Amino acid sequence: MHIFDEKFLKNKKQYLIQSLIAAIIFIFMMTLLDIFLNATVIVSLAATTFVIFTIPLKEGSKPRYIIGGHSIAILVGSCFYFMSSYFTEINLSIFAGLAVGFTIFLMVIFNFEHPPATAFALGLVLGGVTLYKIAIVVIGLSTILLLKRALKKHLIDLL
Repeated sequence: MHIFDEKFLKNKKQYLIQSLIAAIIFIFMMTLLDIFLNATVIVSLAATTFVIFTIPLKEGSKPRYIIGGHSIAILVGSCFYFMSSYFTEINLSIFAGLAVGFTIFLMVIFNFEHPPATAFALGLVLGGVTLYKIAIVVIGLSTILLLKRALKKHLIDLL
C-alpha cells in the first residue's frame, strides 16, 4: 500500500502548481462572497474548482457540464426559494430536498451532470436568491473556465 499516489511521485511540481492555481482563484472568489452567509455557495464553488483543476482533461470538467449544471441549479434553486417564501407553512427542508432532487433530475436528463452545482441550488434555497450571489458565481465560474482554457497545455489529470 502506497501512502502517496504514484502519479504524484512522478509529477510533484505539476500537482503543486495546479493546486496553487486553484487556491488563488478560490481566495479571489471568497473575498467577493460573504463567507458565512453564503457557505453552501462557497462549497459549490470549491467543489467545482476541485473538479476543474484535478481532472481538467476529463469530460466532467468541460464547460458544457460546469455551465449547464450551474444554470440548472440557478433555475431550480430560485424556483424552490421563491416557493418557500410563498408557502411559509411548509418546512424549508422540504423545499431544499426537492431542489436537490430536481436539480439532479434535470442535470441527468439534459446531460449537464455536475454534482457541485447541486450544492449551489441548495445554497440558493437556504441562503436566498440575489442577483449579486448569482453574478459572483457566474463570474467565478467564467474565471475558472477561462484560466483552465489558457493553461490547458500545462494541466494534467491528477486523479
